Amino acid sequence: MIFIVNELYEDSGSPNFIKNNKITEVYLEWNKMYLLSRKENYEESDVTLLQESINEWTKLFIELFKEYSKSELQFPKLHSWVFHICSSIREFGAINGYTTETYESLHKDYVKKPYKLTNKKEIEKQIMKIIRRKAIITESSSKEIPKTPIALKYSKKLYEFCIQNAEIYIQTRMNDPDLKKEMKLGFEKFLECLDVQLGIKSHGANKN
Repeated sequence: MIFIVNELYEDSGSPNFIKNNKITEVYLEWNKMYLLSRKENYEESDVTLLQESINEWTKLFIELFKEYSKSELQFPKLHSWVFHICSSIREFGAINGYTTETYESLHKDYVKKPYKLTNKKEIEKQIMKIIRRKAIITESSSKEIPKTPIALKYSKKLYEFCIQNAEIYIQTRMNDPDLKKEMKLGFEKFLECLDVQLGIKSHGANKN
């Protein structure tokens, strides 16, 4: 398809104009790199050749488009492709066999769901706290805990929920307009006390 890109448009003469032959060169290097990346089997020489091709394309691509990107092309996927894809091929084989299902599932459980439970302030800190809390509870629940006599007796349960899903349950209850203010305060303090019990340090006065 190179012939379609070649001489596709005329030079405008402006200082920042990207000449057509540069676009064609980048596209040509991309095709070489792409074809190498689609191999079913790799020898070490093939991986080396792919890395060289990636470096050639990346150099041209960044030179042309860096100034048009707010982040100066500081993209995680670009970084991963340049610095990690060949190592992954050496360890796991051809990338045609990779699947994104695992990572999509992890993204949902460790980013999307925790994000919904934050108050949208200092989001990263809140997400990390939620994930760490869940990890500690999961690990603790897998261990056999010796039973101890409980002296306290209650005549009625107000709420019952799995502690591993505490954030989700509490957020649902907190959204109930008929929930009494005393109960809202109780739910807010519950997670704070849980963090103390689990040894998680608090980041300011954030409330999930």
